[in-house]
Amino acid sequence: MLTLALGGLTIELRFAEATHAEAAIACLRESFGPFVRAPGRSADERGPDEDFVPVLLTVEPELTLPDVGPVPADGLCYQRTDLRFEMGPARRTARAAVDGSRGALEAVVELTLQGALLRRGGLVVHGMAGVDETGSGWLVPGRSGAGKSTIARAAGFTRVLADEAVVLRRVAPGPGGFRLYGTPFWSEGRSLPLDTGDAPLGVLARPIKAPGPGASAERHPVASAAADLLACVMFHDADPQARALVLETACDAAASAECVALRFPKEGPWLSGVVQRRAGWARSSTAR
Repeated sequence: MLTLALGGLTIELRFAEATHAEAAIACLRESFGPFVRAPGRSADERGPDEDFVPVLLTVEPELTLPDVGPVPADGLCYQRTDLRFEMGPARRTARAAVDGSRGALEAVVELTLQGALLRRGGLVVHGMAGVDETGSGWLVPGRSGAGKSTIARAAGFTRVLADEAVVLRRVAPGPGGFRLYGTPFWSEGRSLPLDTGDAPLGVLARPIKAPGPGASAERHPVASAAADLLACVMFHDADPQARALVLETACDAAASAECVALRFPKEGPWLSGVVQRRAGWARSSTAR
């Protein structure tokens, strides 16, 4: 068994049999490092509302999967050549079969996060997140090539939570009710330490590569920022209710943040100057 703390969740990977479990656990420990936790209380001792997600994992090096059948309308089912993953309608438990490869094992954890967080006001976002000198969290959603790793490396954040996939989670109602959580999901060539911490969502930024050396940020319409965020949500759920939750969560997150268009250079640090001008980013209803 292996226990991980991610996005405010406790994910407990339970192996259906001991064969191949030791190698899988060693692989996961190497990938997730500081996110690995000592086992906590047993399932019988946990309250029903705790953020605890058990995953039953079967490891078969010669994995043979059936043809992909119909996806249940109220469940999460995902299959590729190296894994099959299933999560029930309540998204409280999951089960998976993998071939034991690092990519398949990491994907099971990522899929568990996606499914479990959604029912708890959270999303996994393809993006970069950092913490500025004031303690405010910046979320920069973007596809590959958008410049997330460049911003993470050069901007001058005091902490970088991740540069590839970030957890965004609602922790309280109303403005200021969202937080960003660090993950072990980084792009290749990571040089910064993994960060298991979190920070309040303060800024939601659209990344725009600047042709010159300076950086700037200007007000960005909330509706456009929400659309940017939606386009980068990592999501494999066919349930219409789940899709509605994604839309609602993304729109609420954008409405609670300072939404900006961020023009950034390749070299830095440049963040401090942008933060100092943040007070001038007027928030008006005409931009929403």
